[in-house]
Amino acid sequence: GKAISTTVVNCHIKSDMGLAACLPQSQTTLYAGGLIGMIQDGGTVKGCTYEGTMTLSGRGDPDENNKGNRVAVLGAGLVGRVDANAGTDEMVVVIEDIIMNGKIQLAGPCYHSGFAGVLGVYYNGYGSADAFTDETPRIYIKNVLVAADIDISGIDYSRTPEKNQYTKVAGIAAWRGKGYVSFENCHATG
Repeated sequence: GKAISTTVVNCHIKSDMGLAACLPQSQTTLYAGGLIGMIQDGGTVKGCTYEGTMTLSGRGDPDENNKGNRVAVLGAGLVGRVDANAGTDEMVVVIEDIIMNGKIQLAGPCYHSGFAGVLGVYYNGYGSADAFTDETPRIYIKNVLVAADIDISGIDYSRTPEKNQYTKVAGIAAWRGKGYVSFENCHATG
């Protein structure tokens, strides 16, 4: 679920998987990935593949009369969220030599959601505001092929306030937080 200062090399997943979240707190965020939910404090994911159908479904409080509660689903076929450390060169995150194939779908009443083949959301972590003025990337994404189709037709905005009815979707990475990220030789063909 959460990888802290972790190296993952040559892991291959061939499976259909689904994750449904029903969380009672308002504006709760779910980070989910086919391999890792969240990477923090540096790490490497290299030479990994995912093949299959992944379905992520988020919904708010089961009480249909309380439409204010909702779940933000930030998910991807590989990693839901990456947090590098903005002020420390040793805590970079490298994701390289990755192949995603199959189908990725997002369903349910989702709030501020982001969905992509490789990364749902990425931040250059935490630290002082001054750390983000440095244009040195702390997250490197290279040699990535996303051949998966991404399907958001199952999203239901009926329980989400109108001003928040949007979802970020991309082939490689859906949502950028703070800091600089390096992309090199990445392709999305789905």
